[in-house]
Amino acid sequence: MTLSYRRHMSEHEVFLEPGSLSARLTVGHDLPVFQGHFPGRPLLPGFLVVHLVFEYALQLVGKPLRLRSIDKARFHAPILPGDMLDVTLRYDAAVHRVSATLLKNGAKTAVVRMTVSVL
Repeated sequence: MTLSYRRHMSEHEVFLEPGSLSARLTVGHDLPVFQGHFPGRPLLPGFLVVHLVFEYALQLVGKPLRLRSIDKARFHAPILPGDMLDVTLRYDAAVHRVSATLLKNGAKTAVVRMTVSVL
């Protein structure tokens, strides 16, 4: 199943290098999930942050992946509609681990680490 929430985000740039990806994007105001999370004070849910990291991991690895485990998901600051995020991913192929950091205005907003398997 593809959630395709990335279409509600404006990607400004994506850079791929062997083992790493960096992207800059703006969170769209039109994400359907904002209607219920939370009314009057929209906030990007944590599961969408993890899903966004997984979608970028697919792009980074360039092969179909299965999520094996979420080893770490820490949220340091809320992600709101209109926020510009800098996303950095690293992939360690030896242990199939994806590590991601999301920054907003230079400050850490989220850290996600997951283990994947290549299909």
